[in-house]
Amino acid sequence: MHILIINQGCHPDESAAAQYVTDFARDTAAAGHEVTVVCSTRNYECSVPAYPKTGTDGGVRIRRLWQTGFPKAGLAGRMANTATWNMTLAWHLLFSFRSRPDRVLVTTTPPLAATVVACWCAMRRLRFVYWVMDVQPDIAVAAGLFRRNSIPAVLARTLNSAALRAAYRVIVPDKYMEQHPTVNRVCAKKTGTVPFWPLQPLVRPDTHTGAAFRKKHGWQNRFVVMYCGNHGVCHPLDTILDAIVQMQSDPSLVFVFIGTGARKAQVAAVAQKVRPGSMVLLPFQPRAILGEVLAAADLHLVSYGNQYAGMGHPSRIYGILASGQPFVYVGPEASHITDSITASGCGIRVEQGDTNRLADAITAYMTMRKEQRLAEGLRGYEFVQANHCRSKHVKELIDLVTGP
Repeated sequence: MHILIINQGCHPDESAAAQYVTDFARDTAAAGHEVTVVCSTRNYECSVPAYPKTGTDGGVRIRRLWQTGFPKAGLAGRMANTATWNMTLAWHLLFSFRSRPDRVLVTTTPPLAATVVACWCAMRRLRFVYWVMDVQPDIAVAAGLFRRNSIPAVLARTLNSAALRAAYRVIVPDKYMEQHPTVNRVCAKKTGTVPFWPLQPLVRPDTHTGAAFRKKHGWQNRFVVMYCGNHGVCHPLDTILDAIVQMQSDPSLVFVFIGTGARKAQVAAVAQKVRPGSMVLLPFQPRAILGEVLAAADLHLVSYGNQYAGMGHPSRIYGILASGQPFVYVGPEASHITDSITASGCGIRVEQGDTNRLADAITAYMTMRKEQRLAEGLRGYEFVQANHCRSKHVKELIDLVTGP
């Protein structure tokens, strides 16, 4: 079967959506299907030079389309990047893409690409599957980028609902997104649920896994609290940063932030004010060493905004669980992360805004015996190994995309 996958990012883009699409494309090709990916010449953050327009990766044909490369820090630049890529996509599908795929898979990156695909598939009488990784424009409205009843929000909501209705099948990552009104009222009877998976290999963790990364940065004798992932608008960091200010006097404690995003400037501003050495800011690390990086922490932090419940699916939790380290989740109770805490016995949840509770939780893990902390982390690893391995979920995706 020839499967056409449409997503703004693909390898070597480091965004989560790009990496999951890459995994799916490679594994689908390895399963014997013909796979073509249409993506962008730019990476998700538009922070590197343009990629080649054509290429191959693991048996997958890649066609990259032009878009503007404005920095994502400003709303106007983000909208221009999205609009130009969607226009280029429409042109490519109408006038350049001559093959007739058996099935089309489109994601929510960028917004409204699914509408372009829905129109093209209707013209070509093709079936397409809509892999919904986040709910737009609801996230943009919740973030305050648009008023709910503004013209852009109403137009985007109408077009996205039309794409959901037109899709042959809809795939979401958890029950909360499946139950979200935007999804549920349109396509409740044709929705399949497939979670994400760790982006690093599943290797049983031990005390030496992250030792080299700790030594490289001089953290051998410090308690490392790590926030690793997108610093985006859906991940408020006020509670975490307030706790850092409160705990900065302890020289044995270091808070490490890895990644980039809209809130990176906020993190950098606090790092300038606290005791030198209490915060370390690093860029995204190569996927090849992700397991080592995550295992270098003694404790992980995850944040998600209450107003975004059911609209997104922070996938970093799977890598954290696979690393064998405990974590503190700062976010809403209605979440797959809370469900993972309950099911695995690894991690705790703290409400957004409860700085004292977060500081107490970090202190509790610091004073916990190392063997007890590692045992909790191991429960998380065993949970993700049994329930969220890549081969299991990719097979589920292939069945949904290629099935009748």
